[in-house]
Amino acid sequence: MSGRIGQQRRIDAVVETLENEADDTLLLHCKPLGHWPGHKAYQFALLTTDRKEGAHPFTIASHWQDGGELCFGIKGLGDYTRELATRLQPGMAVTIEGPYGGFDFGTADKPQIWVVSGIGITPFLARLEELAARGGGTAAVECFYCSNDQQSAAFGSRLEARRGKPVSRCTAGIASAKDVWRPACNR
Repeated sequence: MSGRIGQQRRIDAVVETLENEADDTLLLHCKPLGHWPGHKAYQFALLTTDRKEGAHPFTIASHWQDGGELCFGIKGLGDYTRELATRLQPGMAVTIEGPYGGFDFGTADKPQIWVVSGIGITPFLARLEELAARGGGTAAVECFYCSNDQQSAAFGSRLEARRGKPVSRCTAGIASAKDVWRPACNR
């Protein structure tokens, strides 16, 4: 295939910041250097940080605004992803290809219930940003975010910060090993 598939969707970017979240999770902020066509709240992109390693798919955890940045929520599950937090530095060049994928949140005028856990929160964070940028939705969104414990609740603080803006009810819960549900925040 000689690397031509997706070539029209590839741009150079630079690492702006890295934030270490709970439970070996990294929030990587990249600034596109070329024209990024924009993306929807549920899409993913192929990120290349090392040509030898090749591209890896990651969900885009940010809402797109022209001239903005792309954020990726990356869970350290394997050798490559565990080492990213120490290998990447602000100013480093990366390549981003995409966006790809589809996920239907429906419309913002119908009530929704989101049940998510772990790194699976990333498309929902992007959707919350998207709704906030539009001034919120007209219907309630209840988000139940599950984690084994408070320390492993990656992005829990970001979700809490969005509570009521536009999420009308946030029930970020902690499910223990015994499957006991203890709400961490209720509105």
